[in-house]
Amino acid sequence: MENKKQKLFILIGILVVIVIIIIVAASQGKNKATTKQANNNTPAAGEVAKNPSNTTVTGDQKTGSTTAQSIALKDSIIVVPGANPISKDNKVVTVGGEVTKTDVSAASPLAPQQTLSVAKESLPASVIKLDVTKEGGFTPNSFTVKPGAPVTVSITNKDSGNSVTLAFTDPSLVGVILGCGPSETRAISFNAPTKAGEYQFIDGIPGHGGTGKMIVK
Repeated sequence: MENKKQKLFILIGILVVIVIIIIVAASQGKNKATTKQANNNTPAAGEVAKNPSNTTVTGDQKTGSTTAQSIALKDSIIVVPGANPISKDNKVVTVGGEVTKTDVSAASPLAPQQTLSVAKESLPASVIKLDVTKEGGFTPNSFTVKPGAPVTVSITNKDSGNSVTLAFTDPSLVGVILGCGPSETRAISFNAPTKAGEYQFIDGIPGHGGTGKMIVK
């Protein structure tokens, strides 16, 4: 049992490193473009962005109401720009319309994708908002969701000199990882586990001790 736990933490550590690399690259190359896009597309607080079937959806999908992707995403919503859409039957899906999986590698195209840096004040009220610091961990350090329900979580890095992450320790949620550079806010949408219980999450960066739990009931 102890060896399995050690292997799990090593896997989470590797995934966290990958996320940090992605964060740095994205922050350096896309900050200006992201800021401009966010100003134009970010919904007002308490609202969500809708994806009508005849509009362009981000990613590699085509436009037009006759495409398979457009049909799959008809009447879907995006809680935070850049997060995965939520279909009309309350499933978090990819831009191609496939239901996302939380038990796959975070690098998988079927894993939920985190957003680029967003303004915390622009996040709708429905988003679960966590602040994180290297020393203080997560605030709040727990939240409750319904089994199988779509969940959108954001973390705001309150440190100006450290990156932080949120990663679950349960194998069923290994694909849900959030990483933030200094003073950033990012979000992710995913389907909550269908099994009730408590699911621990951690700040997976070595030397950081933040922990918390997601309660499914």
